[in-house]
Formats: sequence, structure tokens, C-alpha cells
Amino acid sequence: MGNVNSVDVRLDVDGVIMKGVKTGWKIRIEYDPEDTGGYYIFTSRNNENHDAWVATMEDLKEVFNETRWVISWGH
Repeated sequence: MGNVNSVDVRLDVDGVIMKGVKTGWKIRIEYDPEDTGGYYIFTSRNNENHDAWVATMEDLKEVFNETRWVISWGH
């Protein structure tokens, strides 16, 4: 399962995936407390855009562990 405590998850900050699945892609994570109560993960590169949704912060950290993302935040 991995160590979820070591995952660097930042909300409402643009970043670039430096390592892991989708290396080189831009990423942004937004919390949606009013409609879904969960978290949207937006990724993009060139004209290709993807989004995903997870219900909890624990689920979001697990996505980071599974994808082995290392993100440079603030881009």
C-alpha cells in the first residue's frame, strides 16, 4: 500500500509531474466540498486533458503511491 504520510499532495496549486506515470504532464488537484465532497485530479499535456475523481484524501494519497508521482509544485 505504501507510506501515505510521505506523499506531497497540494490543493489548488499547478504542478508538473517530474517522475512516475505521465511524466512531463501538468497537474492540478482541486477539492470539491460543495458538490461531491471529493477531489478532482486534472492532468494535461499539449491539447490533451484528463480528469479523475476520488472520494477522500486517503484515496488521493493512494493514487500518488500507485502512480509513483513526484511533482514539482508551483508551475
